[in-house]
Amino acid sequence: MIIVFKEKCEDIVIDLKNKFKSITIEEILEIKCIILKNENNVMYNEVIKYIYSKFNNIIETINECNIVSYIDSIIKCNDFKFESNELKKSRDNTIIKSSIEYTKLTWDVDLVTGRGKSYEIEEGDHFTKVAIIDSGIDLNHPDLKNNIISCKIFTPNDNTIKDFTGHGTMIAGIIAANGNIKGIAPNIGLAIYKVFDCYNNCESEWLIKAIIEAANDGVDVINLSLSMYKSLLKEDEKNTILAFKRTISYARSKGCIIVASAGSEKKGYNISNVIELASNRGYNSDIQIHIPGGLEGIITVSAVDRDGVFCDLSNYGNNIDICSPTGSLRYMQDDNKLINISYAAITTYPTYLSNNNTCEKGYIINFGGTSLATPKVSATIALIISRYNKKFGIKPIQCDVEKFLYEGSIKNKNIPNMYFGYGCVNAENSLKLI
Repeated sequence: MIIVFKEKCEDIVIDLKNKFKSITIEEILEIKCIILKNENNVMYNEVIKYIYSKFNNIIETINECNIVSYIDSIIKCNDFKFESNELKKSRDNTIIKSSIEYTKLTWDVDLVTGRGKSYEIEEGDHFTKVAIIDSGIDLNHPDLKNNIISCKIFTPNDNTIKDFTGHGTMIAGIIAANGNIKGIAPNIGLAIYKVFDCYNNCESEWLIKAIIEAANDGVDVINLSLSMYKSLLKEDEKNTILAFKRTISYARSKGCIIVASAGSEKKGYNISNVIELASNRGYNSDIQIHIPGGLEGIITVSAVDRDGVFCDLSNYGNNIDICSPTGSLRYMQDDNKLINISYAAITTYPTYLSNNNTCEKGYIINFGGTSLATPKVSATIALIISRYNKKFGIKPIQCDVEKFLYEGSIKNKNIPNMYFGYGCVNAENSLKLI
């Protein structure tokens, strides 16, 4: 359980540790919160009762006014999920091996880079860093290894940066692959923070700690291709929401720009309507918020396919800031049982994991999800920062970065903003504006 305080909590922690010597208590000073470990139910409940009786006046909470503002503006579940669509087999068993064949499936990168024209303006550098807070990475991947500048692990039961799911390596390839395939920013620096363990678990405290660590490390952009839903009525979940709000504010105060996926479902949800969101998820008596993409201070990304059509699995809402192209699941018109592979996209994958048998080791085709749309925006932001810094000798402030990002996006006046936000990300256009 996470408990957030209105003031510094060092003295509170000392008090608790002196009184309850067998309980595990962690503190996160940057956001004035403590984390209680549920190792002994009797003792755990006693500690919580003691905290709320003695420190109630300095415990931060979301009050009824805050809840109303959530509704107007826009499960006990402590693990996050990825936002990628299921990887499926293509219409045949042909293995894509040649670099020429790879380029047929890099249409998503082509759309964002103007078929590589943005590379002529800026490809990034290691002075500008993108934090990939995810499942780890393949450190030895030939397309990625030269851009990996640091790695940190936040999974207590998994002490290796090795990517066991492939997700983090996929995200990294979209941002900064530079080999058989190229990412949006092929020379940018990648800082890896592992928060998903080998069992695909990710707890809130791991993610909070990783975001704070990335901010303290001075990264420029934080990519969060993950999500969860939390209740605005349940006390423990409100505490977690508050902790994330504090974490985002802290990271922004350190100069980080945070980019997060809108979330992917079988049928997209409106994440700006907290009552409708809970109802659609089967919680009719609850009100829920999407984390982190539903919080303020985040650039939230929805997904479109290669034709610019909104992906029906992508969440949407008034808090969508920008959209991005990603692979999508389309079937052949002459046979709706066969997948049209031309709507899939290719990215890097751990060389030690088996893929979906359509690529040689180290690569995989995917059929989208907002997970794989988000890093294209993160990479574009990194390019904007890198280019601006080279031209003017100073890092741009956050509002200027967002201005270049949004003004450079491809607009679609016929689509409501709650689906596309300001438009579809375009690195070439944004770089030309600097």
